[in-house]
Order: sequence, then structure tokens, then C-alpha cells
Amino acid sequence: MAPSKESLIDLQKEIFDKINKNEVSEIKTLLSMNKIKVDFVDENGMSPLQHACYKGNKEIVQMLLDQGADVNAGQHEHAYTALHFAALSGNADLCHLLMSHGARLTATNSVGRTPAQMAAFVDYFVKAQGLQTEPMLPPHLADSFHKFIMQVNVYPVRVAMNLQRSSGLLENAYKIQKVLEALRHREMTRGAETNEIMAFKYHYLSCVVAEIIKCQKRQEAMKGEKNDKDKISEEGEEKKSDVVEILIRKFLKCSKSDGVPEYQEAFLRESVREFPFRESTIFRQMVATLAGTDPPSAVSVVSAAINGQRGFNDNALVCVTCGEEKASKKCSKCKAVQYCDRECQRLHWSMHKKACARLGQSPSQNTKTSDVDKEQIKAKRPRGPIEEAIQNGAVNDYIQENCIWRRGNDRDSCPDPEVRVYLYTPGNNRRELDSRESDWLRHDYDTTRENIILIHGYAGGDNTLPIAVLRDAYLRNGSYNVFLVDWGALAAAPCYPAAVSNLHPVARCLSRTLTTLRNLGLPIHRTTCVGHSLGAHICGIIANYLLFRMNRIIGLDPAKPLIRPGRVNRLDSGDADFVEVMHTNAGYYGESIRMGHVDFCVNGGKIQPFCEGRSNDQLCSHVWAVCFMALSLDNDGRNTIAESCSRRCPSGPKIAQRAGVYVPMGHHTPSEIRGSFCFNSILPPYCPRYHNGHGDNRCCLPGDMNTDLSFKKKNNASVKS
Repeated sequence: MAPSKESLIDLQKEIFDKINKNEVSEIKTLLSMNKIKVDFVDENGMSPLQHACYKGNKEIVQMLLDQGADVNAGQHEHAYTALHFAALSGNADLCHLLMSHGARLTATNSVGRTPAQMAAFVDYFVKAQGLQTEPMLPPHLADSFHKFIMQVNVYPVRVAMNLQRSSGLLENAYKIQKVLEALRHREMTRGAETNEIMAFKYHYLSCVVAEIIKCQKRQEAMKGEKNDKDKISEEGEEKKSDVVEILIRKFLKCSKSDGVPEYQEAFLRESVREFPFRESTIFRQMVATLAGTDPPSAVSVVSAAINGQRGFNDNALVCVTCGEEKASKKCSKCKAVQYCDRECQRLHWSMHKKACARLGQSPSQNTKTSDVDKEQIKAKRPRGPIEEAIQNGAVNDYIQENCIWRRGNDRDSCPDPEVRVYLYTPGNNRRELDSRESDWLRHDYDTTRENIILIHGYAGGDNTLPIAVLRDAYLRNGSYNVFLVDWGALAAAPCYPAAVSNLHPVARCLSRTLTTLRNLGLPIHRTTCVGHSLGAHICGIIANYLLFRMNRIIGLDPAKPLIRPGRVNRLDSGDADFVEVMHTNAGYYGESIRMGHVDFCVNGGKIQPFCEGRSNDQLCSHVWAVCFMALSLDNDGRNTIAESCSRRCPSGPKIAQRAGVYVPMGHHTPSEIRGSFCFNSILPPYCPRYHNGHGDNRCCLPGDMNTDLSFKKKNNASVKS
């Protein structure tokens, strides 16, 4: 991690200061008098060389290179190299100098841009093109504009504040809007490299800029009318002409009835509707989410579309004004709301002051609970599926900082080193996918077999139960190429909230892997994604990032705890041509709603009869969905024949079905089948004792084959749900 600015020694601070002021002779003196390594970094992870490239000063760059500066070093927060900054400066001679010293041309930043692409951006927008008499963007605004479009927080208030604080952007708002629209069009017309997410981000930013331009025009019209009336004070004139502040107050103003910021909500929904690429996946997903019966806020939908869904947020530390995370300030009076700084508190005060006194007098703020009382409350509180999912109820073992959290936005790198894909073929040959090899599928891969992608759930891995049972069942059948996804490091116990938060980042990287496999020759029409628990949702979320349609998804008791509403966050019938869902613990560990084209309720879908009376019948029921799936592979599915029914599983709309319709549940379910079906069996599935010696002993219960699939904390072969 880069050191903080306070920890830098005085000499390092002085070097940074001289570089930023382009004081060439002073830098030369400092370097000649002090023989030090010049690859130290500031609080943003930028080295002196990167700062000099950022300033476009070739002479200082040459000095630093002569002093031994590493042309490829740096810990920049957005993964920019010195060559990226040189390209952004527009100095071609500087770029050639860096390349002559071994600068990597293929290095990419956090949004996947190479230095050449950055140079193309600068060349296209800050230089006149064709018959243009002037560039679309004045050269001196390139730096400010780049910072503006790189912002991660896309709350409209924060976007407006960043535009105001960026030097020169507000005065050139009309040009900024036109450049953003051009970027949007370019991202959607790049053929195979089309980037819907970035296109929508540019569109959204252009909408905020356009709204500010409208406010400017309204203010100018009002100012003209007031010129004929009494003079107003200079201070009052300045305040009333601050169009950004006027817009921010509109965004923050809430409805008295439900506390919803009506103007902001309407603006965001209109921004989504105005996205011109109506056939894009991102547009359809946002519209579907916002049109739901109980939709989330528009700002959360837009933020999730641009940055990816965050499964676990500490909302108590979010600035109530601009949505910035880790807000460290509190209202000094009520102590109930968080702010980034005094400016955010000032902007929000007109909305907060009425509630401030009431919140300050809240008994919950003035009454202290003793440690004994806390323990008694905790002991009396019933344990729920979320707590049990965190290491089977061992909530005290859970420490947020000890878990691996991906950001969930375009700053995450793909391929992710913690997301591995292994190819298994009959004979149990195992090989890890290397997407860099163009002939990877030519080894061990049989083009005549059907392809299965297996994704485990929470606390799982490549060779853990229960997913290993299903892997071996497919291999034992001999008709499948099995791709097993191992994201175990991002789903490790007891970090269940982190595992949920990592669903989108994992799915995003897997979508690229699947695209690569497709380009290498994998037939998507003969590929099925099978996921258990959280893995079932990953199968569905992958579809959000693909430019092609998935063929088939089978969800085995898709996880319920902490899964947020909305089709973009969970498995849904729109994620593939055919989606099948098997419910074995509906309403507790598993989802209870209908999710696929066909849903199977196994033994009523809630508690499996062979799990009743055991120490954790809920977890037992949830895990054994994998064994039911394994059972379905043999005899063309005749072992798992289900009957159409109108039963709830255990909740959801009743589906009127004609009685007497029978279909195989599991792998052999015909893709044209629709509706709800029930399968009943009181025996543990795929246990050799009950299936003529055929199956897997790991699917037996204690007493059947002396094999236990119960959750054991330190056993490497423990249940991974």
C-alpha cells in the first residue's frame, strides 16, 4: 500500500513540489545533491516520474530516468503507468522517450485502457479533426475532464460537485456534454469491443451536465427579469447565480410523505429512458428493475449498472448528501447522520434541520445498554439463516477486515487470480484454463461431448463437497466436458457477506472467460451452467455481462440470505434460453419464489424428510440438492420423474397445471417445459444403499454408509453450501 503523504520525508515532498511547479533547475540541483532512489510514491501511489509525465515535462523525465527511475513502476490507484500519463499529456516526444527506455505498451489501467488508447483519446478530442476549426475539447481541459469521467461515485449530487470543482469544466459545460455524447456513441460502435457499461456511464454524466446547463439558462432568464427591479446585494447575487448549488438542493429535497428525493428519482429514471441504445442489455435490465412491483431507488440501480452491485454496504458510513462511502463526519447536534465534510453538511442542512432536534432527543441515542444486557439480547435473539450462513452460526468469528472484498466495479481486474476454471474430462484429467493460449481447447477437450460449467456456493472450492459429488457424477457418466469454477478464496467461511458482495465481480470475470472459450470454439448451444446456492446466482448474473445468449442454466436451491431484489442481482428466467430451478430448502437457505421457466419443488421444497430431526435440518436440505441433481443424470432422468402441480414451494403464485403431466427433473428436463412440478422421495438421493449400489457414498446419511456430509469447521471434506 502506498504510504500516506504525512509519512513522506521532506526531501520527497520537495521533489514532488518542484515537479508540479516545473522547476527544472531546482530538480536538477536536488537530484545531484541527494543520491536517492526516485521510485517512491505519494498518497495516490504516483512516483516522481509519473508526476513529470503527467506535467508533460520531457526534461525532468529525462533527469529521473538518468537517476534510475523505473519506467514501469508505480502503485497508482487506477493502475496508470508513466506512459499512460505521458499519453494523457499529449506530448509525443515524451512517449517516444519512455518507449525507448522499455515502457510497456500493453499495460492497461483500471478500465482496460492502454497508453495508445489514451493517446488516441487525447488526439481525437483535444485536436481539431477533419473540417473542424477547433477541437471538441480545449487542450487545457483534458486533465480535468479525464478526472471527471473516472469518478466512481455516480450519485448525481457528487457528479455535480465534481463538475463544479474541476477547473474549467463548468465554464465549458456545453462542450463537455458534446464530448460525452461522442464518447457514448464511440463505445457502442466498436464492434466486438463494444462496452455498454462505459457507454451508459458517459450518457449518464452527459445528462447531469445537460441538467446543469438547463439550470444555467433558467438562472440567466431570471437574472434578466430582476435587472429591471431593485438591485440585490453582491453576495446575494453570487449565491443565487450558483446554479450547481441550486440543482443540488433540488436533488436533495425529499417528499414529506415518504422521504423520497422526488426530483432526483424522476431525473434518474428519465436519464435511463433517454439512453438511445434500446436493444442493449444494460438498458433492458435497468428498465426491468425500475418497472418492478417494488423497485429499488433509481440511484442504486444506476450505480449498480455502472459500478456493479454491492452485496454488502455499511450504509451508516455513507454521506447522506453525496453518497460517498466512509464518511467520517457526523452532525454535531443529533449524531445521527454522516457527512463527507462541512460542504456536504451545509448543503443538506436545509433538509435536515427540522429532523435534527427530534433525532437528537431519540431515546436510543441517550440510553446506554450494558454489556450484560447486550449478551442477554443476543442470547434471546433467534438465529437466522444469515447468521448460520456465517460459519454455521459462529458469528463471533466473522471479522469484515479478514475477508476478501472485490470492489464490484471496473477497477477490478480480469482475469481474477482468485477465480480459476478447471477442465475435467472422463478419466479425471484436470487442467487449469489459460485464456492466453489460443489452442487451449485442443488438449483433452472432446468436441462431441456436451459442456457443463459447475459453480460452487459459499465456502466451496475446486475439490470440496458437495460440488465434488456432482463433478464426479458427470465424469462417471462419460458424456460431458466439465468446467469447474473455483472462486473459493472469494467465498471463504466465515465471510458470507463478502461472498455475496463478490457475486458480480466473479460473474463479470467469468463472462470474459466464457466469451474467450466461445471464441476458441466452445459451442454455447451445447453448454449448460449448473450452480448450487450462491453459484446458481453467478450463473444468472453472468448473463448481465455477455453479448450473446446463454443456452441453459440449472439452479440448485439458489441462495436466499442477503441476496438483494432485482433481476440483475439473482438468477432469473431471462438469463438463458431455458432456466431450470430445483428447490430443496425454500424460504430459509434457498429462495422461495419461482425463478425459472420450470421450478421443481422437491418433497414440498422446504425440509427434506431424511433430514428431519438432525442437528441442522435446514442446511442438510439445502446441500442435498446436489445429490438430487446427480441422481437425475442416469437413465435419461427416469430416476427423478416429477408431476405437474399447483403447490407452493413453499410460497409464490399458484400455477394452474393440467394434472398427470410427468417430466424428468434435473439434467434431462425438456427445454420446452414450463411451470411448477413436484418430485417426492423419502430416501436420500444418489446413495448406493437405496439405488442398487449405484451412486456416491458421500450422498448417504450417517447410518447408511457411515458417511457424513454435515458441516464441520476444520474438516477439508466438509459441506460447502
